[in-house]
Amino acid sequence: MRWKPLLISSTLSLSLLLGPAGAVSAESDQHADTLLELYQLLVGSHYTHPDADKVLQGAIKGMLDVVDDPFTSYMTPEEYAAFTRALDNQYAGIGTALQAAKSGEVLITEVYAGSPAEKAGLQAGDRIVAVDGVAATGKTAAEVASMARGKAGTETMVMIARGSEAPRQVKVVREAISLPTVTSKDLGNGVGYLRILTFGGNTSKEFFDAYGQLEATSPNGIVLDLRGNGGGSVLSALEIADHFLTEGTLLIMHDEEGGQQVIGADELGTEEMPLAVLVDQQTASASEMLAGALQVNARAALIGAQTFGKGTMQEPVTLPNGGVLKVSVDAWELGDGTSIQKIGLTPDIRLTSPSVMVNAGIQHLLPNRVQTLTLQKQGGVGNLNGIQLLDVPKLLTERGRDYLPLRYVAEAFGSEVNWVAKTNSVEFKLESQAVRVVLNSGNVYLDKRDTGLKGQVLVRNGVSYLSVDALKKVLNGGVSATSAAITITAD
Repeated sequence: MRWKPLLISSTLSLSLLLGPAGAVSAESDQHADTLLELYQLLVGSHYTHPDADKVLQGAIKGMLDVVDDPFTSYMTPEEYAAFTRALDNQYAGIGTALQAAKSGEVLITEVYAGSPAEKAGLQAGDRIVAVDGVAATGKTAAEVASMARGKAGTETMVMIARGSEAPRQVKVVREAISLPTVTSKDLGNGVGYLRILTFGGNTSKEFFDAYGQLEATSPNGIVLDLRGNGGGSVLSALEIADHFLTEGTLLIMHDEEGGQQVIGADELGTEEMPLAVLVDQQTASASEMLAGALQVNARAALIGAQTFGKGTMQEPVTLPNGGVLKVSVDAWELGDGTSIQKIGLTPDIRLTSPSVMVNAGIQHLLPNRVQTLTLQKQGGVGNLNGIQLLDVPKLLTERGRDYLPLRYVAEAFGSEVNWVAKTNSVEFKLESQAVRVVLNSGNVYLDKRDTGLKGQVLVRNGVSYLSVDALKKVLNGGVSATSAAITITAD
């Protein structure tokens, strides 16, 4: 990697790489002396004899307020130690993977083997109602995960709802959790799955180990999942981006004079492995560098939601008191010169339903496969190509006619859904057909041809529902129903 020495030697080097504080010019000496004298006067002469550490913290807070940068922050030694452990996916908690559903609920999607959650009897599919009496509804998965974390050995009360059962309290004793930052599995049909949860000190090695195991069994491609990844080590992110590229620009940084430092891919990467990259609103910073490098170099399609939009790079600097100042040292750009700051990356295929995104990645790699979606009429659960769905919206039945949540069904088959304000219509593709549904009239058009169907749409609480009859027309059959479920087949 010819760019690696340049990056490591740069004074704007790596987020999360400790380095010396920048030199202070002679012109700043007077300011530093004034600040020191003010501190000493307050601590030594003020009649209230304020606590020295509180005065220091107040000075730090005041300076950070002036900078007005949410990513430049001060951490105590203990806070920084916890921060670095989090980057390596080490924490004290209950050991679950969480996902926010459209209903506002937070679902448990995985219970780690041997974890406190498993010992307490929690299961995938459980809905978290509250943690220690604080409601979880409407919060992000990351917020609820933070609520469940704490000191090892302490107890937390998690209120869960399972299926149609009444909510109940479950006592879980927190333990130290140490998880890999990269997980992988074989999805079948020659497709592999790699998820990078965070970019820690060991992420590159974990990634290449996992990739090496999947490479031979994934001739049809890999789904690379960066959802929920808030960033971390820039070096790890760029090493992985470089692995998938043989040419092109990975990142544009700047030196202390503002000059550009172009980080280019070397010729040792691979462009033979097909890729689909999953992103969401919590994909940020270093993970946006990786996803952005693959997107602007036309190496992979991004699937999911608009990313966070953090286009700055931080460097932690250890201070004399042992605390750490994480300071923004550069505003970087993607290889095409664009900044994502406060904008984020726009997916090539925009989806809103988290539970169907992995399937959408598979569909992008295998566009000609037959897909089957089964939705239980009472809602909440379903099955998509053998994958259990946990956040299915409720189906509607009105005047003897069944209606399906339009956006959810289209996204389940990997199709982006767009609302066109000018015509008040919804547009998407199924089985290579362009579908347009006019919300006012309920008319359905296939490839601009009027199907003759009318009144096929209901709008309830801002959600559009399409009748089963209309979907049958779109799919030329392919829909069957029982009293309990509706099954849809598309190819």
